[in-house]
Amino acid sequence: MESTLVNEHVDAARETGQYLAFTLGATTYGFPVGCVREVVKYTAAIKIPRVPDHIHGVINIRGDVLPVIDLSHVFYGKKASITGSSGIVFVEERTSGETGVVGLLIDSVEAVLDIAIDSIEEPPPLGYHINSEFVTGIGRAGENFIVILNIDRVLDIQMLSRFGA
Repeated sequence: MESTLVNEHVDAARETGQYLAFTLGATTYGFPVGCVREVVKYTAAIKIPRVPDHIHGVINIRGDVLPVIDLSHVFYGKKASITGSSGIVFVEERTSGETGVVGLLIDSVEAVLDIAIDSIEEPPPLGYHINSEFVTGIGRAGENFIVILNIDRVLDIQMLSRFGA
């Protein structure tokens, strides 16, 4: 009977979450799949004049005109290089109680990963090239690390407006 309780405790400690893993440059990032609406191969965006540089443009997805944010520009201050593996991840964002959909331009989609919640560690205080407020933690998937993003902070309108036009 005692071993059953121990096994239940171990199972509870190994709960997992699913994360969409994607790359920007040489780094693998991810966020919970629950906020992902859709992933599409890169489609050329319509440029909008006089918007901040991190706004890549807008695209039409099944009749909806949706903004696309260049995550490379937000994180590293440089525009994304579009390649054959570039993609756009559409995520739900919540602003002032309303939900909208925003596209995030990424270098490539890696996979949907199951990551044990107890294997996600707090981000270290140094060594980031991106705003640490964007990072929830560092997860391990096999031998690889994944930087887990706080999607609400990444899409925070006030934070994004600091990047200016």
